[in-house]
Amino acid sequence: MCSLLCGQGWLVPVLLIGVLALVSRYNFLLFHTLAELFAITVAVVLAMVAWYTYDFSRNHFLMYLGIGYLWIGILDLMHTLSFRGMGVLDFDAGNASIQFWVIARYLEAILLLSAPLFFNFRVPKLALMLLFGGGSAMWKKPSAKYSIVWPVLSMWKTGNLS
Repeated sequence: MCSLLCGQGWLVPVLLIGVLALVSRYNFLLFHTLAELFAITVAVVLAMVAWYTYDFSRNHFLMYLGIGYLWIGILDLMHTLSFRGMGVLDFDAGNASIQFWVIARYLEAILLLSAPLFFNFRVPKLALMLLFGGGSAMWKKPSAKYSIVWPVLSMWKTGNLS
């Protein structure tokens, strides 16, 4: 068995999957938090690599993806912190958590669909930060004049709505 796993970089991922599977059987909230934090870490690392290698590569496509995934990671963090039972951002009884998750997935879809435009198109880093940050804030802030009104996606008694 070790000949299949050792030395090829498979041991650590297999152990992590085993630990997560074990944790998921006993504490779903801890499992969900660990899984989301892994995705958030990947998004932030992608953003850092894109940001700090831009001076060398001048790769606008990578910068676009990096900044976009930074904001997706921030929205995923908000989803994780507002998850029902976490007690960190405790509002809307889980509805805000689902809304943050849906907004992050919309932003990710828009990012990936529009990314090929940035093979040849140049936008300054600050403009991209403001574009994605403003877009992320506009989607959630209910008191903003140009915000999008979200329906109720989760109710405490009945669970998620579909």
